[in-house]
Amino acid sequence: VVQSDMHAHRKAYKSIMEAHEPHVNQAAIDQLKSISDRVNRWGEVERRNERTTAYWCRYAVGLENKMIGKKVRQITSNMDELMDLATEVNYHFQDLVMAWCPPGTFHIPGPVKRPLRSMQKATRRYRRDLACLTDLVRCTIVCNDITKAAQVLKVIVAKCSSDDKPQSTKYAAARSGMEDDIILRVHKIKNRFDPEYDDTTTAGYRDIA
Repeated sequence: VVQSDMHAHRKAYKSIMEAHEPHVNQAAIDQLKSISDRVNRWGEVERRNERTTAYWCRYAVGLENKMIGKKVRQITSNMDELMDLATEVNYHFQDLVMAWCPPGTFHIPGPVKRPLRSMQKATRRYRRDLACLTDLVRCTIVCNDITKAAQVLKVIVAKCSSDDKPQSTKYAAARSGMEDDIILRVHKIKNRFDPEYDDTTTAGYRDIA
């Protein structure tokens, strides 16, 4: 089953990459990589600063000084609270993302991840740390070619940051009411359309997450 899925996924990826002239596809791939690298670079800098702050806060109050890893964490590890928060923001999130979809793409809303599935993932990947679950609210934007994918990613990142500055600056301004149009923060981008990506780890499946 895995081999047949991999074959189908690789065939789909090949058809996407042959939808335009090589130089057009390459330009889109370069743009995806540039945006992803920029966001991930700033995201790592900000997470490093947050880990340092968390370390010294724990040291000051005499708590166990376990460093927070590279994983972005939720504000709570309580399952009921996480489900309530996810349910509360889901409708607004889906409506917002749908408005960002340019012509030639379409938005598929996803349901809030169920508690049982959330527990399974937290147990399998995060040593039962529920605060590491960051995909409780999700959706998909379907694009018919790689150039549309680059266009969508550019729009999303533009709504969350600009001018290669740390996104927390814009995010904090939005939360304080200074910038109502910027209310989301992109912490990390997984660019599986990168030709250097090892698709055997996902059975040939590729996307941008």
